[in-house]
Amino acid sequence: MPELKVSNFSRFFALLLLYEKPRHGYELLKEVGHRLGQRQSAGQVYPFLRTLQRRHYVSVEQTGNRRKKVFELTPEGRKFVRSLLEKFDTLLEASVRSHLRTCSHCKCTLYESGIRKRINGKTRFFCCENCARAIQHSKQEIQHAARHKERVS
Repeated sequence: MPELKVSNFSRFFALLLLYEKPRHGYELLKEVGHRLGQRQSAGQVYPFLRTLQRRHYVSVEQTGNRRKKVFELTPEGRKFVRSLLEKFDTLLEASVRSHLRTCSHCKCTLYESGIRKRINGKTRFFCCENCARAIQHSKQEIQHAARHKERVS
């Protein structure tokens, strides 16, 4: 059987919710809608649950007076969700990594923040004004010492 494709956030969130705990269909429908901020239709959720059941990713138990169907991930289903999370983690890491910078002074990691200063014709990134001043001050001291050395020689 070909690998199941999770092609939208509704399905992805449904799997994440089932990974948290078993849920009945209506609860899943409402919670997916709440987390995504948009109303979900039964036509989006229930066919996907049937697909998960056919693939043995969920088991179904009927409970209560109204015979609600409670869906629970099987061990195979939990393994499938973990593999999706690993793929998603790799995508997020690649996306975040492209936005990371390192402070030129203390070497801490910055995510789309910090201070940009031009020092000796080079753009440098700093986490705070103190780090920027420290680098500027040390550069000035080195330049002063070099000029002083030239005069003495």
